[in-house]
Amino acid sequence: MTNPIIQAAATTKTAIPSHFATLLGERPAGSQWGRDFTDADWELPWQEQQDPGPCAVPGCRYFRLDAEAVAQAFPRATVQAIPMSELDIETQRLVEPREGAHGPELAIKRSKMPLETPQGPQEAWIILGDHEGQEVVFTAHPGPLMMPCPKDGQVPVQLPVRIPFAVKIV
Repeated sequence: MTNPIIQAAATTKTAIPSHFATLLGERPAGSQWGRDFTDADWELPWQEQQDPGPCAVPGCRYFRLDAEAVAQAFPRATVQAIPMSELDIETQRLVEPREGAHGPELAIKRSKMPLETPQGPQEAWIILGDHEGQEVVFTAHPGPLMMPCPKDGQVPVQLPVRIPFAVKIV
């Protein structure tokens, strides 16, 4: 049986090479692997999650790497993102939309965050989805699953936001 992650990575590499290039190496913002993510990492013991929870986007497939595997493969990984719903209303006002490596994202400057040192992740995720009828890798990241940024990149006007949109700490 073919590994769906390896197949989707190969498809991504040929169908959208500019996107594929953003998946390898270290992440430019948000949670960090602590080393370069390489082609070999597609072969780690990722487990498909049939019900990944309320942050799942219909039509996507979710693969999780557990805490033990993350600690072995990425011992210096850190979580540098937080669900917007966990921020107080004053901090939510400081969140800004911006264009990230994979499209619109929400971000907040580290200096504006009342957080301690970034924590090691208890899990990591690879998300596969459809691109022009082919399954590709949408993203791979250490840390908990969070809602993707709204497609228009805009923070909902009604505060406080109770939806766990991912906010990268930059």
